[in-house]
Amino acid sequence: SNINEFGDKEVNDQYSYKGVTRLLGEIKINDKPIIKKFDIDNYRNNALPIEIEKLVASGNYETRQEAEIKAKQIVENNISQFKKLGEFGTELHYISDLYFKDGISNPNEILESLKDKFGKEFNVDVVSKMVKIISDLHNKILKDHGKEAKIYTELPIYDNDTKIVGIIDLLVIDKQGRAHVYDYKTSHKKEQDWGNTKINTIKYQMAMYNQLIAKKGIPMGTTNIVPIYLSDIN
Repeated sequence: SNINEFGDKEVNDQYSYKGVTRLLGEIKINDKPIIKKFDIDNYRNNALPIEIEKLVASGNYETRQEAEIKAKQIVENNISQFKKLGEFGTELHYISDLYFKDGISNPNEILESLKDKFGKEFNVDVVSKMVKIISDLHNKILKDHGKEAKIYTELPIYDNDTKIVGIIDLLVIDKQGRAHVYDYKTSHKKEQDWGNTKINTIKYQMAMYNQLIAKKGIPMGTTNIVPIYLSDIN
């Protein structure tokens, strides 16, 4: 076992502690989950008939069969985009780790590390844009919280009483000892177009991070969402 910067013991058994996101997916009020978990099969089954009827009603297709074929293409394309978004988020967090933990900011060096890590090719222009987003965020953090601020990335904070763990994307401790949370959110849509499910998930997630930090006796500063749009990257 290891001890992180906040004195938390990192247990070897990954199932001993429940992550904040998984916990939120299990909490119910009046037998209804407060957060709806996205399920590909459910989405496909529910979205396909709706999309078919929408296309049939448009009058743009001579036969229902043509509308069904097009609807299936639309739904499968949406699923592909959902998966791509998940992969993108994983890759972004990896680049953030390289930048903040290892001090690597050269896009070509990061490109090679990505290839080794994920076993696939990456576009250097896309990687450069991702690095610039993180670099701009770094400069903003130093401007807002001072050059003495300490930055921790992918930091686990455990609550040994409730067996809950929160993995915080970026935790900044300013010179007054206050904690500031920064959380990456990748999306196809602009922030103003996010749905209620996504907004509520973020609110609950940030509230739980605040509680985990406060329980360590660390005064809370700000919580900050860092939206990353795929359209700005590629």
